[in-house]
Amino acid sequence: MEQISKFERFAAEAREGRELAAFARATRTLNDAEDILEPRTAEAERVVAALEAMFLVLHAHSEDEAVPSFRQVLHAVMNELEDDRADDLIDALTDCLDEEGLEIRMKGVGEALADSRPFAEQAYKLCLAIAVLSETEPGELEELMADLAQELDLDEGRAEALRSGVEQSLRGEAPKPKGKEAKARQAKREDDED
Repeated sequence: MEQISKFERFAAEAREGRELAAFARATRTLNDAEDILEPRTAEAERVVAALEAMFLVLHAHSEDEAVPSFRQVLHAVMNELEDDRADDLIDALTDCLDEEGLEIRMKGVGEALADSRPFAEQAYKLCLAIAVLSETEPGELEELMADLAQELDLDEGRAEALRSGVEQSLRGEAPKPKGKEAKARQAKREDDED
């Protein structure tokens, strides 16, 4: 992935915001797992599903570059994953994709993440960052991301809000306030005008 430095910054920001805490906790479990696709904890299973989603996005963009790009992504989100375990994961994900195809693997990702909306959204944001940074043509991965959103049970509005936030973050812009924070700022502006 040519723009890996931007993805690394995005992942570092997510890590600082504790959004990738599950990835850090799962690293130890995955390093010790007998079968890397079937770790012992539900959280580690969700991490593997999120990693698979990122692999699928990279593969859809470029089959030839998927493995080296995924290696970079793995290092950005799970830098303590042992190299041999990373190789095992890449081999397993490649075999599953070759045997079952993109549609079935995407459904599997959706099923694995269905019980954790926050985790599904974080996985989607990581995939969005990869898609935005990997696209050589605008909209190249749009259909795939729409399919992923559907599998993760994210409605169109929520998927678009997540996309907007990811794009802002990748451009280095602060996210726009929402909810109570936005209302408080608006009320302060109105008070200042009076």
